[in-house]
Amino acid sequence: MISVLIPTYNYSVIPLVEELHKQLEASKCIYEIIVWDDGSSETFDLQNRIINHVPNIHYFRSEEHLGSTKTRQLLYKKSVFNWLLFIDADVMPKSPEFIKTYLNLIPKDYDAIFGGYTYGKVAPKDDMVLQWKYGISKEKTHGNIANSNSYKVIVSSNFMIKRSVFTAINPNIEKLGFGFDNYFGTLLKENKAKVFHINNEVYHLGITSNERFLEKTKLAISNLLDLYQDRKINIHDNSLLNTFIRLKTMGMSGIYSLIYKKLHLKMERHLCGKNPSLRLFKFYKITYMCFKSRNGQL
Repeated sequence: MISVLIPTYNYSVIPLVEELHKQLEASKCIYEIIVWDDGSSETFDLQNRIINHVPNIHYFRSEEHLGSTKTRQLLYKKSVFNWLLFIDADVMPKSPEFIKTYLNLIPKDYDAIFGGYTYGKVAPKDDMVLQWKYGISKEKTHGNIANSNSYKVIVSSNFMIKRSVFTAINPNIEKLGFGFDNYFGTLLKENKAKVFHINNEVYHLGITSNERFLEKTKLAISNLLDLYQDRKINIHDNSLLNTFIRLKTMGMSGIYSLIYKKLHLKMERHLCGKNPSLRLFKFYKITYMCFKSRNGQL
């Protein structure tokens, strides 16, 4: 028995729900699909709510925009089955046996199973290429590689988890803002959850603009830094945080902070251009983290 939980915001969820519904029906398992709209515009609300008339599919809506983490909370509390499959709205399963692959792993001794991300081979237009390039290099990680460090590569847009495990860690994430993945991996590690990564990918379709991706990245870094400074992250495998701690220990975070202050506009212009460097993006992130820890926002 499985609850498929989909948060959505200003996105048509119908193609995804149709594909999942088809696969679930073919599997003959007991299931529910719950879609929760996070305060979308009326256009998307009216479009998406037609799924409410299909058996085993339920549609709910928040009156205001709460964010994906809080929307996942609402989905979790509304669901009824012992396995929770969280899928973002802006994806599409790569395989016609996507559901079957997950269901076959339920009898195994795993607490959480991550299916992974992938991107199309054709690059998007120039003003949306940063997230695509980053996704190709970082988020498209094969299961056998991710399993060598199972808590480090956490992509929450496509994962299945035992209800009991999610319930155990849920009090720590209920009030979390942007940056869910960073903290989620830490909580799974602290709770010694048995995590398994597989090649059961979804295509990421909702790529954002370079500018928006930079803003989301900075929000995630700020959230990660707050969690670290509040001592909520003690056991982790986060590379960015490890680098920050090392620089701080060596007394070099001030230099990196100054680099961000002097050069952030120049770096951002390049990263928002048609051929952004991923090496520069990595450097930009650590300089921003150092600056944020010492000065806050510009």
